[in-house]
Amino acid sequence: MRSSHSPSPAPSTGIGNWSLSSNRLMPSIELLSINCCNRVYLPEYEWFTWVSELGIPKGHRGSFDHYLRNFSGLFVHLGNRDLIRGKDKYWAAYELIDLHALDEQRTYESHDVKVHFKEEVIPEVIDLAERLIAASPERRLIFLTDYQLAESDGSDFPIEQIQKERFFSALTGHHLCFNTLYEIVQTSETGL
Repeated sequence: MRSSHSPSPAPSTGIGNWSLSSNRLMPSIELLSINCCNRVYLPEYEWFTWVSELGIPKGHRGSFDHYLRNFSGLFVHLGNRDLIRGKDKYWAAYELIDLHALDEQRTYESHDVKVHFKEEVIPEVIDLAERLIAASPERRLIFLTDYQLAESDGSDFPIEQIQKERFFSALTGHHLCFNTLYEIVQTSETGL
């Protein structure tokens, strides 16, 4: 059951010489359950909402579509709690991010900016990722992020293969990067 809470307004912050605020930093956070061919049960989460689609994935901004077109499955877009499935066209997820932590990074390279999920959001993102891994026949997942301040079409954004345990460690330790696609791969034939 959800507790009643009001999302705090996103503070104004800065990265290098960029000025980030809730109306400028519009991160996309998307996950693909590779080769999942059915919709699976995904709960309503307390700290974010989601929308999903089956088939060949198309990212919110298209930054990784050149890579995603080689896959199909259940594609899930995360969004702020106030977004409404079927009504809202653009799915930003800035309320999931600790914007104060972004300000402390002071980097000019968009793919070096670390994804700092708010602490209360992390268990729910892990739960969703675990469900999507389990729904994939190969137990494979793609996790990608981007944000609109990147001055690139995405063709130069990093694409990394990462083991499940390392991925979850990076997620909880705030070591995942924006404008990066992570393909979670099996570590053995018996599982992840």
